[in-house]
Amino acid sequence: MINRILLDENALRGGARNENPDKIGLNIRWQLYYSIFEIRAKSYQAFQKNSWALRQFFSILCTPGLAAQSHDCDLDLTYNSRSMFTSLMENAMKIRTLLQLACLVLPATLSATPYDHIHLAADNAFEAAQWYAKHFGGTPTRFRDSSDTSLPIDRVRMGDIYVIFYERDPGEGSVGSGVDHIGFSLPNVAEVFGAVVADGGTALGELRAFNGMALGFIEDPWGTKIELIDDAELRGAHHIHLATPDPAATLAWYQDTFKGESAQFGGALPGVHFGNIWVLAAQAQGEIAPTIGRSMDHLGWSFPDLDAAAVEMKAKGVVFSAEPRDFRDIRISFVEGPDGVRIEVVQP
Repeated sequence: MINRILLDENALRGGARNENPDKIGLNIRWQLYYSIFEIRAKSYQAFQKNSWALRQFFSILCTPGLAAQSHDCDLDLTYNSRSMFTSLMENAMKIRTLLQLACLVLPATLSATPYDHIHLAADNAFEAAQWYAKHFGGTPTRFRDSSDTSLPIDRVRMGDIYVIFYERDPGEGSVGSGVDHIGFSLPNVAEVFGAVVADGGTALGELRAFNGMALGFIEDPWGTKIELIDDAELRGAHHIHLATPDPAATLAWYQDTFKGESAQFGGALPGVHFGNIWVLAAQAQGEIAPTIGRSMDHLGWSFPDLDAAAVEMKAKGVVFSAEPRDFRDIRISFVEGPDGVRIEVVQP
C-alpha cells in the first residue's frame, strides 16, 4: 500500500478554483482520503470518524525537536482550510513521507477490504427493493446504478453498500444458516419496528436496549431476520451477525481474509469492523446450514484487483467455489467462508 501512496498535487491545486476557502480544505481532505487510503466510503461522516487519528498523528510528529529538522511543521487537518492548502503545496514531499509512516499507525479499518453487498432472495425483487428502501432507507436501483431500463430494479443502495435480491423462491430463512441475521441502524427504531410489522414483517420479541441503544428484531416477508438498532456512529447497513460453533476462529478468518479491525461492538460483542459495516459472531445453537439457496444467500466484498486478491487469498488457504470471471462490466468470483457462508468477491 505504501508504494501506492502519492500526493496528486494537480488534483489538490484543482481545489484552488473553489471560491469558498472552506471548500478548498474539504476538497483536499477528500483527495487525501480517496487517493491515499483508497476507501470507498462516500460520506463526510465516515471521514470524520477517522480524521482524529490523522490529527493525533501529525500533532505527535510536529514536536519542537522535529520542527527544528523539518522547518515549519504546522500541518493542520482541521478547518483552517487556507493555511492547510498552503502547507500542503509547500511541503508535498514531507507530507508524503509522513503519510507513508501514518499507514503504520492509523486504524485498521482504513486498510480493510471495502464491504460491497448483501445478497438476499425474494419472489419479487422489485417489490423487495421497494420494501427495504421504504423501511430502512436507501435508493432502489439497477445493476451499477444503471439508467438502462432493460435492467431490473433489483437492489437498494445504502451509501456504498447494496442490498441485492435474487428473484427466486427464498427457501428457508436466514436463521439456522451461518448468517443468523443482518442489521440496520436507524434513529427511530420503535417507529420502523411498528411500520415493518404493519407491512408484512414479523416481530421477533419486544423492543429492548443494549448499551444505551434501542434495538428490536423482525423478520422480513421473505424470511430474513433483521435487527434494528439505534447506533448513531454508523447508520444504514450496520452489521452481519454470524452463527458459528467457534466465534473467535470465525472472526479471525474474516479479519485475516478481508482485513478490518478486530474490536468489540458496544464494548461487549466481539467483531470485526470494516469501516462501513460490522461483522459479529455468536455461538451457534445446533447444526448450521449453508447460506446458498436460502433467503440470505451470500455476503460480498470488493477488491480493486480481483485476480491479485485471489492469489493472496489462495495462499492463505481460502477455497474458491467459482474462479474470477467477467460478468457484464465487472469481475466476480465466489469463496467458501466458515460454516457454509457463501461469499462473493468482486472487482467493480
